[in-house]
Amino acid sequence: MAERVPWGDFPPVIANDRMGSLRWDGKNIEAPQYAAAKSGDDWQAALTLVERKLKPDTIGRIGSFLRQRGIDFGKMEILPVDAIEAGGRNKIPLAMAKIISEKLGRIAINTEIKQADKVGRSGTGINHRLAFMPSFAGDVAQKNYLIVDDTLRVGGTVANLRGYVERNGGKIVGVFVMQSDEQSLTLQPNEKIYNKLYSKHGKEKTDEFCKRQFGFDSSCLTCGEAGNIAAAASLNDIARRIESAREHARRIGLEVDVATREAGRLATTRSPALDQGRTGNATAGLKGVSGDRLTEANRPPHDFHILATVFWLATEQESPNEPADKILETYPELSGAVAARKSICQDISFTNSFWNPDNVERLKLATDGIRQRIAQGRLQFDNKEIDSIKSVALERHKEFDAER
Repeated sequence: MAERVPWGDFPPVIANDRMGSLRWDGKNIEAPQYAAAKSGDDWQAALTLVERKLKPDTIGRIGSFLRQRGIDFGKMEILPVDAIEAGGRNKIPLAMAKIISEKLGRIAINTEIKQADKVGRSGTGINHRLAFMPSFAGDVAQKNYLIVDDTLRVGGTVANLRGYVERNGGKIVGVFVMQSDEQSLTLQPNEKIYNKLYSKHGKEKTDEFCKRQFGFDSSCLTCGEAGNIAAAASLNDIARRIESAREHARRIGLEVDVATREAGRLATTRSPALDQGRTGNATAGLKGVSGDRLTEANRPPHDFHILATVFWLATEQESPNEPADKILETYPELSGAVAARKSICQDISFTNSFWNPDNVERLKLATDGIRQRIAQGRLQFDNKEIDSIKSVALERHKEFDAER
């Protein structure tokens, strides 16, 4: 189970830039180093990317933050999140640590504490993140640490790493990320969110639920996690979503190790069933279906259930107005589904920040009918069918809003 500690007066996260700025150089123009740095074990690509994207005032902001808290640079370490992605280890945080260290006077970098398991969280929605929480391993010293990571969405990875360090004698003094949304920078839930959470589900029941599902009580939830649970109709509803996320993972060929299932850790073993009938390199697997590198997938062309899951995972990570066009490079037969999704989402009300937990649920409601039809082998969508899916989606959204 996840190791966490209560937030106390933990400071807001420092972000270099807005969400999406690290990956994109412009509209639909991906930074050339991004894919290799994020999940390709490419150190030089990561260094180049961070050097290009780091704003001139960011290092100064980090230095001021540490000095204001009386942190001795010689007695602290920068702790990059060492995450295992679809194609390798994410090198961006380590590149961030190296550049920050050099700019602030050779602060020590910790490379001993690493993510212990592959959970496939990049580009996924909050339910997958609740279902699969990373754990960490490595020696922790009794000193101060600054966590650095490339992206902050819900904050679960940072919360778990902080918990691991502080339960083992260290102290996390702050967090720096290259990109995030403004509302995600405060990790601890505020009083309004806690009131909503407890008034809907009850504090005692919420704490029991969190301990059973995650291994910690509600005082250790991030703001995004607490908001998502508070927005749910019931705790049973959240439990069903978590189980559904685990089931989706199983369906795309990642088996859940029964012994560690409650901890939400994905075993790296591929499902033998997925290898049957696959074209191309059978050992490559569905590389990146839950991350950023869909174009490298070796797809099973006749398994419509898996095709539906690929569509589901790929579109869930994009905003409503950017319907994951990249999946068409590998799955051109999904062109009708992508067009249908875009049409349906035009009539759904989303808030300004897509990664609001409510928006992720709205997107799922809007596209669930499409996913179900793909699983049945129906890949083309005429206007009448789109209108039918849209009608059901809008009704479900009315129910969703009424629960708010």
